[in-house]
Amino acid sequence: MQAVVKDGTQVTASTYDLNFDGTNLVLTRASDGKQTTITPFPQTGPQMIDGVEYNISGVPATGDHVEVRPVANAASAFSVAVKDATKVALAAPITTSAPTSNTGSGKIDAGSVDATYLQPGNALTAPFSLTYDSTANTLSGFPATQDVTVTPPGGGTPVTYPAGTPVPYADGAKISFGGISVSITGKPANGDQFTIGPNTNGVGDNRNGVLLAGLQTKNVVGGSATFQSGYAQMVNYVANKARESQISMTAADGAVEQAAKAQQQLSGVNLDEEAANLLRYQQAYQASGKVMQVASQLFDVLLSLGR
Repeated sequence: MQAVVKDGTQVTASTYDLNFDGTNLVLTRASDGKQTTITPFPQTGPQMIDGVEYNISGVPATGDHVEVRPVANAASAFSVAVKDATKVALAAPITTSAPTSNTGSGKIDAGSVDATYLQPGNALTAPFSLTYDSTANTLSGFPATQDVTVTPPGGGTPVTYPAGTPVPYADGAKISFGGISVSITGKPANGDQFTIGPNTNGVGDNRNGVLLAGLQTKNVVGGSATFQSGYAQMVNYVANKARESQISMTAADGAVEQAAKAQQQLSGVNLDEEAANLLRYQQAYQASGKVMQVASQLFDVLLSLGR
């Protein structure tokens, strides 16, 4: 089984137990007992559960199980990778611009990249320009080997256009290709151009720095808490559990002490009490002996009177 974290915002702090009951593979979340069945099985592709992608092969036996701990060692390998502040990549890897010679009101945003930008052939080595055709209402000039996906403003169903074909223009639409996403707004004029290129030096660009600083207030822990609040929750949870354990230990010690006292009351030996009982038994024995002595003397007197 392979379990790979794909979406850190969905990962929980719980452990998981994957069990095979003879028919189904069932993943149980320990924190609340929620169960998710791996379907179909055998798998035809990986399945994402709580931000973790599961890929299972082979034939398990009934009763086989695997424990999954997505965050068990999450912080064990933390270290400082960059100690020179000048080497921190505070700028984004791309830059955009619109020439002053444009006659329309079209504007292009700063753009962004995702993880696929790092794949071979996607990273830009030189700038290129998109040209607007007012007659066809299209943009052309995209990289010849990359498909272009257009997402309507405000969301909606993305449409993908084959590499090398003009792309219809929509005000504010998200245009994505090769790990790059940009948006053009306004009403460009025929022949207006919008340039996209590599941000070689990154001078005056702090977009990555702003995004990094934004993590302080972004809900990235389980999708509902910041790093700071998530840490505070963890400390609070551990402290509460530790205090509960201390209280339980004190209560258990008290119960043991009470049980020991009750047992001693029933079966314990009090030396003072036993000594007093011995004296009492001794005196009773002596008194009984005296009674027997008097009775013997009386019996002798009665016999002498009969003679």
